[in-house]
Amino acid sequence: VQILHRGKAKTLTRRQWSWIKRRQAVEPVIGHLKQDCRLNRCYLKGAQGDALHVLGCAAGYNLRWLMRWIAFLRAWLQAMAGASLSLVHRSPLTFGA
Repeated sequence: VQILHRGKAKTLTRRQWSWIKRRQAVEPVIGHLKQDCRLNRCYLKGAQGDALHVLGCAAGYNLRWLMRWIAFLRAWLQAMAGASLSLVHRSPLTFGA
């Protein structure tokens, strides 16, 4: 196992640099899992319990992410539908009276 440090940026190859960037992208997710999903304390017994706890936390994180995306998509579709309906109800032949 080789541990890569950002301090040696000039001596790193492109592949090593991509691994560092990948690790930097994953670490905030793990931090949120520890804080938001109660990953800091596992009440299940043994290594298998630890593995199940991590999988449950990750599944919950993914479901929350998916639900946020669906809510955003729904709001966007409603906004687009409202905009298209407002254009249909306007008549180009009405003049200011």
